[in-house]
Amino acid sequence: MKLSDLLSSLASNARTFEGQMDDWQKAMSAKGDELMAKVKDWQDTADQRSDALANQFKGYMDGADDNLKGQWDKLQKGFETQMAAARKQADEWRAEAEKRGAESTADWYEAYAANMVAVAKRAEDEATKAIAAAAEARSKVKTKKA
Repeated sequence: MKLSDLLSSLASNARTFEGQMDDWQKAMSAKGDELMAKVKDWQDTADQRSDALANQFKGYMDGADDNLKGQWDKLQKGFETQMAAARKQADEWRAEAEKRGAESTADWYEAYAANMVAVAKRAEDEATKAIAAAAEARSKVKTKKA
């Protein structure tokens, strides 16, 4: 599995979500209950999509040595700990917004979504740098073998 395939999958999912958000917002007033069921279904399948991406990455890491796998596991666990803390804080803030009413809740979710997109963009930028470094390092290995 190539890193570019993983990034393509992430970008494709983001494009799909953006398109769905536009469609959902346009249809919201006309199809309230039906639309909310679709939103909930999309949210419910988020873990499945995440698991599929994790499996793609696992396939990529299968050929790596134990040291590299250990480093990645440590990094992943640290990330998951930080995400859990961020989700906990976000849940508390969301609950405060919900107490203030529907408009505050909607504002909060929009701000949260924008923030998560910004986080994903920073991660994408970091991944792009890593891909460039990987390509450069791989080309040096191939040059030395030639």
